[in-house]
Amino acid sequence: MQFEFKTIELEHINIQDTIFQLVDDKTNAHLTDSMASTGLTTPVWLQQLTNSYRIINGFQRIRSALKLGWQQIDSYIFPDTLTDLDVFKILLKEKGFTGLNPVESSAVIRKLESHFGLYQEQIIRSFFPLMKLANPRLYDLYYPLISLSPAWQSDISEGLVSLDAAAQVAEMEKRDQDSVHELFTRLKPGKNKQRQFLSLLTDVSRLENCSVHELIQSQEFETLFKQQPSNPSQLAAAVKEHLMCRRYPQYSKTEQQFRSLLQKAKCPPNLRIQHPPFFEGETFSVSFTFKSEQDYQQILQKLDSFLDNGLISDLKDLA
Repeated sequence: MQFEFKTIELEHINIQDTIFQLVDDKTNAHLTDSMASTGLTTPVWLQQLTNSYRIINGFQRIRSALKLGWQQIDSYIFPDTLTDLDVFKILLKEKGFTGLNPVESSAVIRKLESHFGLYQEQIIRSFFPLMKLANPRLYDLYYPLISLSPAWQSDISEGLVSLDAAAQVAEMEKRDQDSVHELFTRLKPGKNKQRQFLSLLTDVSRLENCSVHELIQSQEFETLFKQQPSNPSQLAAAVKEHLMCRRYPQYSKTEQQFRSLLQKAKCPPNLRIQHPPFFEGETFSVSFTFKSEQDYQQILQKLDSFLDNGLISDLKDLA
């Protein structure tokens, strides 16, 4: 389809019409600087209506142009004979070539549902191919993302937050979401640990009859932050241990007893004794490393001493 190329007066563009805006982008400082030095390299897309032009693609470029004091902007003009859904399909084809991030995909799904009245099956069947999405499960994972705060959306778009964790956050109250984001900013947990932290926070808040926000803002957390190092990985380990103690108090108490027994017995670093999961069962495991025959003999002697000093008996009493 061919579109007319025109230079349009900015005052004739209705920037309040956001039907085709996927996310609430603010003025991009880098883009503004680029346009100031090199001009507009890619024309915006507009649709001609009766008394104005509607933005289809190029919201940030038009905001930057207005900030720079431009009077006109180069544009491709879509005729008003095209329906909103026709235009949206063309926009999705274009966006699909460069790839939509999860937050933009969420916005598309919401827009198709709320503005165009489409059902989940129709969206997956007719629009997921345009969005380059092959897995129908992504519908449920992407759907809530656009409702999260800009801070969460930014982290998700940059790949810092897993989709499963983001979906779990989206089920929380707004204050809880903000507090968890503040906590994750300090701890910087990897994607594989994010859901574990979220589950612990949710479980502890439920057990103690408080909100996640109240839990994170509690005096216990404040004291923990003051006492622990600012290194994110060390702080994350301390917070996880603190939450584990509150979530599983008996297990945490037994775990501490287990560590104390090994420390008292002067268990060397190259000898590891592992208790049964959650101390449920009777089977303990032992592993060790050695570099020489002498190392090997010393390990065996140490293991024999555990029988003599009662460590084995004490460990069995924990399970």
